[in-house]
Amino acid sequence: MPSVGAPSSMARSGAVAEVFFLQNSKGVTVSNLRFVTTGVTYAMANVSSVRLEARSPKRSGPLLILIASFLWWVLMGHPHPGAGHMGAYYPVCGVIASLTWLGAQKTHFFVRVQGGGGESDALSSTDRAYVQQVVAALEQAIIARG
Repeated sequence: MPSVGAPSSMARSGAVAEVFFLQNSKGVTVSNLRFVTTGVTYAMANVSSVRLEARSPKRSGPLLILIASFLWWVLMGHPHPGAGHMGAYYPVCGVIASLTWLGAQKTHFFVRVQGGGGESDALSSTDRAYVQQVVAALEQAIIARG
């Protein structure tokens, strides 16, 4: 379970004590000195701002399949005397596939970190609450840094 809230201090072999704002089992650590995420460490002294960004998936592919399946069904799929019934099943498969694809798509949320070297995506997740928690901890660390 992630620890958030009251910062905890840990003495460091320097003049400045490191104050932790977030440590969790996913490998994310936020302190007044550093922000550690999977494989990357950011020095908080170089972080000037942080924000949450949401990116919705592109839905044009599944929607095109849905429209094409509907048109196929309307134009060629109606069973009529003398025609086989297979033509009606292909559009149904297309509708099922496109609706499954649409349902599997999720919005991705990013922690955007602005520093001296520009802006970058520091963390990505489909869990908005988790990303908001990391952004809040980073904002606390920036404020505590002064």
